[in-house]
Amino acid sequence: MPPEESSYPADWLRLGEKDLDRVKRLLDENDAELAGFCLQQALEKFLKAFLLFNG
Repeated sequence: MPPEESSYPADWLRLGEKDLDRVKRLLDENDAELAGFCLQQALEKFLKAFLLFNG
């Protein structure tokens, strides 16, 4: 993604998926605190994608 924020929902979905992958790895490593933070970040990115998709 360019330095400025993308206006393409697919970019935000891709970033959200990366955060979700981090959540899964962190939970496997018993790091619930950081997993919770990454989950919150993923949800924000999914919400941003949803809002951009729906105008």
